[in-house]
Amino acid sequence: MNVDEYINSGIIEDYCLRFLSQEEMDYLEHNALLYPEIKIEIELSQNALVAYAEEFVTGAFEHKQKILDILDNLKDEENITLESLPLLNKYSDHQKWLHFIKPLLPAKLDEPSLIHQLRGKDGIYQSVFWTNDDMPYEIHKSVHETLLLLEGRCRCRIEGEVHELNPGDLLSVPLFKSHNLEIIDGPVLVVVQRIKAA
Repeated sequence: MNVDEYINSGIIEDYCLRFLSQEEMDYLEHNALLYPEIKIEIELSQNALVAYAEEFVTGAFEHKQKILDILDNLKDEENITLESLPLLNKYSDHQKWLHFIKPLLPAKLDEPSLIHQLRGKDGIYQSVFWTNDDMPYEIHKSVHETLLLLEGRCRCRIEGEVHELNPGDLLSVPLFKSHNLEIIDGPVLVVVQRIKAA
């Protein structure tokens, strides 16, 4: 028997997947007793299949959990309250946020800027910024920052990359990236979310 040809024929993978007839399985098991290379190849193939299955199941569970978290978050966004603030994400509805935030603010902006904190616990910080002033460059080393623009127009520069934001636009700022906010048409009303990095 040419052992290398036998191994490379794909029969070991078929054996591990139970695609062989009983007679073919018995023959392969007999050869595995005679040739240690075949036995080793069977063990390697079985281990690879188990690793793949574990990765697939874990990945599927993680995807399912992410979907459930997004659905819970969207449910919270239907009726936003201070007790159950949703997290900002690409599905966030700026109109719902605007409807929630407007009653928390004065009728008009009488000063250059106003900051109203909404949440500040468990590593999650959400605030409303209402401003006519540009925000200077900053770098976040320990929090992931996300902006949801509710009113006005602005420009955010992230290390030379320019993002123009209109109402409803959401922007996530990567860690360790220098960024600022320039007012194009103010005042700008924006929800700023900072989540402590793991």
